[in-house]
Parts: sequence; C-alpha cells; structure tokens
Amino acid sequence: MEELKQLYRYIEQTGITPDLNFSQKLRVELSNLVMICTTPMLILTFASEFFQGADPVEVMTNFLWAMVILPPLVFNYFHKYKLSRFWIVVVGTLFTSFLMLLYGRGLQLEPLFLVYMVCGFYFFNGKTSFCLSIGIFLIYFCLITFGNLENAPLINDINSSSNFMALVYSALIIGLLTYKVLSENRDFHKLSVAQKAKLELKNEELERFAYVAAHDLKTPLRNLYSYLGLIELKYDKSNEQINRYIQSSKKSAEQLHNLIGDILSYSHLESNSFPKESVDLNTLIDEVKENFSNEIIQKSATIKAKRLPQVIGDRVQLKLLFQNLIENGLKYNENRSPEVNIESHSRPNEIVLTFKDNGIGIEEKYQEQIFKMFTRLHSSDLYTGSGMGLAICKKIVENLEGTIELKSKKDQGTMFLIALPRIRKSNSS
Repeated sequence: MEELKQLYRYIEQTGITPDLNFSQKLRVELSNLVMICTTPMLILTFASEFFQGADPVEVMTNFLWAMVILPPLVFNYFHKYKLSRFWIVVVGTLFTSFLMLLYGRGLQLEPLFLVYMVCGFYFFNGKTSFCLSIGIFLIYFCLITFGNLENAPLINDINSSSNFMALVYSALIIGLLTYKVLSENRDFHKLSVAQKAKLELKNEELERFAYVAAHDLKTPLRNLYSYLGLIELKYDKSNEQINRYIQSSKKSAEQLHNLIGDILSYSHLESNSFPKESVDLNTLIDEVKENFSNEIIQKSATIKAKRLPQVIGDRVQLKLLFQNLIENGLKYNENRSPEVNIESHSRPNEIVLTFKDNGIGIEEKYQEQIFKMFTRLHSSDLYTGSGMGLAICKKIVENLEGTIELKSKKDQGTMFLIALPRIRKSNSS
C-alpha cells in the first residue's frame, strides 16, 4: 500500500520544479491526475475486451485512446505544461467526437464533453478558458445536430461495458479534479494566513528594533555633540587645523542626528495608526511657510499656493509631507529666486495636489529610485540630507491611501503629483 502511495505521489509530481508558483504547480498536478485516473480505466477496458473476445476495431480504438491520453504526462516531464493541458482538452475533445461519429450515441460519451469543459476551466484562465468551453460546446452541438449519429457505421458493435466505463470515468475525473482544487486552495489559504501572520510579526519586530535603536542612539550622539562644543571653547581658535576637525566632526554629528530623526519618523509612520480628521490645507501651508521663513528670506524664495481643498487625513503626517516637498524645492535649487508653486485640481474620484519648483531637476534614470530609503543623488558636501525625505513622503501618501509620482527634467525643475482619495467635494482652483 505504501508503495502505491509513493507511485501515485511520484506520478502526480511529474514535471514539477521549484520555480513554479502555486497556480502553475496545481495545474501540472491536475493534468497528471487525469493521467492517473485514465490509466486504470484503459487497463480495465483492455481486460474486459480480452475476456469477452477482443474485437479488432475496439482494440484499435482503445489503443488510439491511450495514444491520446498518455502523452500529456510525457509533456509535463519535459516541462511542456501548456502543450500538455491543451492536448488533454483539445485532442481529447476531437477524439471523443471521432468516436461518436464512429459509434453513434450508443457509447454515451456525452459526459466526456463535460469533463473537457471542466478541465478547460481548471487548466486555464480568463479568455482561454471561456473560448475552450464555447468551442467544446459548439463541437458537441454540431455533433448532436448534424452528425447523423443514429446511422453511425459501428453503432451495432458497441460493448455494453463501454457505456458504464464512460460514465464512471467522467464522474471520477470531475470529482477528483474538483476535490483537488478545493483541498489545495484550502491548504494554500491556511498557509497564506500563517505566513502573513508570521511576516507581520517579523515586520513589527524590525520596526520596533529600528525605533529603539534609533532612539537609544540619540543620547550618546547628543553627548558627543556637547563635548565637541566644549572642546571648541577650550582649544585655541587660531589653530585652523583643529578648528577644521571640530567643525567637520560637528557636521557629521549633525548629519547623523538628522538621519536618526528621519529613521524615527519613518518607523513611527510604519508602526502606528493615525486619527483621520478634516484638514484645511490652506492653514497648513501657512504654518509650513512660517517654519521656512528664515530660509525664504535668505534665498529670496517664493512659495505660492492657490486655494487648496480640505482633505481627510492625519494633520501631523500632512504637515510633514508638505514640509519635505517644500524643503526639497528650496534646497535643490540654484536659481537666484527659488519658487515652489502648490496647486490642486479634481478628478472623478480623487484630489490631485501638485508641488512644482524651478530647481535643478532630476534625471529620468533616477526618478524611480529616489523614493527608496537612504537614496541620495548628491554628496553631502553639496546638499545636506539623509536620503529619507522622499521615502517618508511616499509612506505618508500610502498611509493616506493615495499615490505620488513626479515629472522632472534636469535643470528644468521638478513637479510632484499627489493623488488622494476624494472624500468630499473640494474647492480646487
């Protein structure tokens, strides 16, 4: 018994490789299952004909039947999966039609057409499955309507056991295929739920680790920065080399402090749920402009915002989003008068906010990667930053169930487009 189980498992797994996904693996197993069910039926049919007196026509018919049914197992072995499935459905349908033309309706092969339709449904997706089902139905319809089955040439040479075999075979195939699909889907669902829970737990642990690690780094870094300040006060400021070392160390400590702050911000966005409220973006932009007032004066910059809508979201996240995008527009800008223009317009189901600047722009080849964490296109000597700003923006927009994209060309500025779900009618310009 154990040997039979191993043989069954071996045949069922024929042609399956580790690179197949769940759906592909299931289809290979289903096509192999058809072979497993068909082989005993052929053996029983040959045995029945042998003991009842073999008719050469029936022997040839069953031999051809074996040649039709068994090749898919070979195709699967050589990884010709689609050919195997098409062979079962298409060639099987055509050969069954041939048998009905030869023997008439006395063989009662009609259930086999249902088998091929079920196989087509389980073996293929979408249009292919639909077209195969329609094709099989039309072939069957034409046979019944125009096939002259009542006067088939071998209608009187039918073995009585053949009727029973066709019915049993059809019921067995449909039942086993359906059971296999349902059981595999149930097992896959259980596995998916378990893996999802495990993945969520791992992500939660990683987020917690990032938060704790970044938070614990702040204290020694603050002490380091304070000691550098004390050294700067005590040492002779006329020594340019020592002053250069101290300033470089303080700059590095400041960069690390900003990086830790951004990591904490990102971790906070990942691991917390936020309240949703109605946020007036016009008030929000005034607050952000106030935060950048010194930089606006120093750079002779302009931040223009037309009438913006109210949106539903977390005010803290939205403010951080605006700050990061405006800061980018001012920082990566070599114009004498940097500008950041903020506008909005409505689409059928969403509100689109645009942040357009006249800065240095972003080359097309870098536009996909800039939303990744720690991505910097310029050295810290040219532009300060941690490489986390746009990653934070992307995460905020995702938390708001929106999308963010950009349009930019080198030396021609950048425009960020943020699409947010339209909760209520907006007053866009």
